[in-house]
Amino acid sequence: MDILAPRRAAAPAVQRDDHLQVLAVVLLWQVAMTLCGALLDPGTGRSAAANWLVDGLLGHTFRGDSEWFNRILTQGYQGDPRISAFYPLFPLCVDLVRLLGLGQVDALGAAWLLNTVATWLAVLALLRIARGFCTQPATPWLVVAGLLTVPGAFFLHMFSSEALFVALGFWAYLFALRGQWARMALCLIPLTACRLTAVLFVVLCFLEFWRACGWRPRALLSRRLLWFPVSFLGFAGYAAWLALSTGDALGMVGRQLGSAWEVFAAGHWQGFGEEVVPLAGLVLLAVASVYLISALGSAGVPLAVFGLASFVVVAVNSDVVSVHRDLVPCLGMYVALGVLWERRPSWRPATVAALMLGASVQISVLCTIVAGSWAG
Repeated sequence: MDILAPRRAAAPAVQRDDHLQVLAVVLLWQVAMTLCGALLDPGTGRSAAANWLVDGLLGHTFRGDSEWFNRILTQGYQGDPRISAFYPLFPLCVDLVRLLGLGQVDALGAAWLLNTVATWLAVLALLRIARGFCTQPATPWLVVAGLLTVPGAFFLHMFSSEALFVALGFWAYLFALRGQWARMALCLIPLTACRLTAVLFVVLCFLEFWRACGWRPRALLSRRLLWFPVSFLGFAGYAAWLALSTGDALGMVGRQLGSAWEVFAAGHWQGFGEEVVPLAGLVLLAVASVYLISALGSAGVPLAVFGLASFVVVAVNSDVVSVHRDLVPCLGMYVALGVLWERRPSWRPATVAALMLGASVQISVLCTIVAGSWAG
């Protein structure tokens, strides 16, 4: 069953207006992040990107994982075996934007354009997903505010694969809600060439497929189920490329799991001072996942399972800073925010306070990152 069909048919004019309204919101957010980052940037880390910059506006976006993506752009996957943990989709798209710019756009500028378009698509998909679960016209925009004010949202602005990953994942789920399985797979294929945790979105879409079929065991014999193994073609393509270039087809998996163990064994979760905000984010993710089942019943199960699985992956695979980044794709938190707003009016002041606090933490963490601190 297509959850979105009745509301999509009832408000076609609203759907058509979404594109420009969302674009305006995303452009305002991107410009604000750019100006904020440029003003705060002390120049730390620019040496690695100095040959890219025409001016200092985008130097602050080159932090953390940016160095690894830069290496892929300049030398491929040769050299340090740790580079295999960084998937090729983002560098390929940056190169494509540079090609379309006829060499007039440097890598940081190309990434900024790419991230702007990807964030626009991600917000557009989230807005339409929210309309499937919320009944009041303005509530989906509150859900969008949840995404743009979450502490890790600034990673959508950085020289990183976050915006691309979120856009593809959100659209894959939107197509799954609509029962458009081929389009869903066309989003999941490049998604699995973007990050290992794409498997969580494959699971989310599979659960939505099964829910749409009434959780019947016979649905697992449907030919449409074949779209899910097809989704891993992106991962298979990357593995084949690694086999040819480095001789280790599964190097990306080994590096990812090895990094996860190092983070867990090193005791990064000991202490409470700097960890309080990331831990609060994990708690909110778990609470939101449970609430979705309580409030939405069967319709909330796919998002709830996705959230709880993400909780485990993020808790084990992340240091305290990159938790901010890894929570961004967890769209169940944003949907739960909208559902709570409509069904529990007494919680609305707390919801607004949470959005304001999230935005404040986002700016605070951005200041730390731009100042030269490692961003995970």
